[in-house]
Amino acid sequence: MAEPGIQVIRDGEVSYLARGMGAPNDPVLGPDGRLWVTDSREQVDFAHPDRALPGRVWAVDIDTGEAELQLEGPVFVNGIAFDGDRLYLTETVSGQVSKYDVTQGRPIDRATVHTVTDGHPDGLAVDSTGRLWIATTSGDRIDVVGCGGALEASCDLPAGSMPTNICCGPTGSGEFYVTAAGTGSVFRLWGCTDHQ
Repeated sequence: MAEPGIQVIRDGEVSYLARGMGAPNDPVLGPDGRLWVTDSREQVDFAHPDRALPGRVWAVDIDTGEAELQLEGPVFVNGIAFDGDRLYLTETVSGQVSKYDVTQGRPIDRATVHTVTDGHPDGLAVDSTGRLWIATTSGDRIDVVGCGGALEASCDLPAGSMPTNICCGPTGSGEFYVTAAGTGSVFRLWGCTDHQ
């Protein structure tokens, strides 16, 4: 079993960029050029989340591999995305999507943007209009949340698909790509809302 960390694959060779994490999950390049990574640290018993270690967020220098702890707090912090200097995180157990302002490279001023109902949020993406596209694993759908935090649309996926992450397609295409752990596939999604 591989040691937890951030691996880089070049020409078929695997090396570690960063180590010292419990269960690194979603990575995203931040506005500062560092790789920001969520770290849920362990499997979480949803019936007893109070027994779980707090999740973490790291920022990793992609040249040196130096990892700097940015946040420690929500249990099972999972998805991560940036919209300029705003950092968005999904908190899978609580169902909350939180927002932080990033000032001088540090996240501050946490605010709950949205709470997912009937499902658990996993990965997310921010489109060009600032809307959040949230993969809901146990809900088998993508929720689209507007800038004000209101649910604007839900895009149903096949039963048992278990969407775990989502990313935006080419600019102007209105396309999104969704990883589906339940079916071991990747979906191409478009036409979910009238104004993508």
